[in-house]
Amino acid sequence: MTARHRIATRASIECDCATWPAELKKRWIALFDPDDAFAEKPWVRETQYVCARILTRYLACCARHGLPAQISSQGLRAFIRDCEKAGNVPRTIAGYVRHLSSVANLLQPELYAERGWLRQTAVRLQRVASRTPKKRTAHVVRAPDIGLLGERLIAQARAAARQDTWATTELFRNGLWLRLGVRLPERLKALSALQCSWIDLDARLIRFPAEVEKVPEQAQRALPEDLVEDIREWLARRAKRKPRHDFFWIAKGGKPAGAAALAAAMRRVTKNLTGEPISPHGFRHGAATFVVETAPDKAPLATIVLNQRSAAITREYTQRAKQIAASREGAALIAAGEARVRKAVRALTRSTIAHAPRKSARAYRRKARRKSSSSPAEPAMKRPPQACDSPTDPREPADRS
Repeated sequence: MTARHRIATRASIECDCATWPAELKKRWIALFDPDDAFAEKPWVRETQYVCARILTRYLACCARHGLPAQISSQGLRAFIRDCEKAGNVPRTIAGYVRHLSSVANLLQPELYAERGWLRQTAVRLQRVASRTPKKRTAHVVRAPDIGLLGERLIAQARAAARQDTWATTELFRNGLWLRLGVRLPERLKALSALQCSWIDLDARLIRFPAEVEKVPEQAQRALPEDLVEDIREWLARRAKRKPRHDFFWIAKGGKPAGAAALAAAMRRVTKNLTGEPISPHGFRHGAATFVVETAPDKAPLATIVLNQRSAAITREYTQRAKQIAASREGAALIAAGEARVRKAVRALTRSTIAHAPRKSARAYRRKARRKSSSSPAEPAMKRPPQACDSPTDPREPADRS
């Protein structure tokens, strides 16, 4: 979600429902009209934008299949089929249907009783989705590893200190983001909007205002001692670019670095260093997984570290940490079992191959190659004539060899 979609204006509200039927458009604008400052809005701007996009996609699907522009069972089936063809996983489809049900209840509350089938469908899809793994669980990088990648980039930037170019400044910026991303696992929206005035180096605190947090409350993060000098150095490098704003992260020319540009830079850097692109949101997963993995008895810390409200998040990271620990323990047990079997086999025989199979096999092959290369091939011996051989036919030419 870009910055222009986070601000609720009359134009953005009308853009949300531009392709909707007239009745739905009228109700949407009445619910979220920013000019009416005293009316309480049902959703924050981010939720408005997401739900409006999903309903727009649903109505476009109905238009493609020649169905009426309303929420119906036929339209929902066509929408789910199109999502499956597009490669959406069950968790994504379940989220779409859940948001679609929320929009339908908000815009047409008089049809709430008639749309019980839609709510039941959302619940059933959620059950299916809960049994399928998330895509992001396939590649989880531990928080210390991400932090070490950041230290490497900062060290490279310092090694090229004489070259005061944007390339070295960008290298330092990316390394500092990696370190801050795992030490202060804020969401992309908050971390990309960080301003210099929010940082109190003397108190070792960073204060994020409520307007940049998903949870509408101010967040305070303790600044680790080993990051203070890195931040001071970055502020000095930033000052050389002469920015005319207070944003902490800068782009080329001293302009503010946008959230999309920073996320793309992090994915590019991590892919070059690890072979797998990791988004800034993946830093939060790595930090929470590491916390639960190293301190299972303090699993609720993951919810506090991530600034989450749902206890389901704690259960998710606890389960992931248990899977990682179980896989490591299982691999260690299998390796120990293999070692015991090898030891038992060696105790039952005196063969050198059994005691050192790889080394002995290589030595045997080298010996065979030396023997074959040192002894020249002998000429073929001619068989002497035998008494049982038939007499030579005088018409055949004699052997002149």
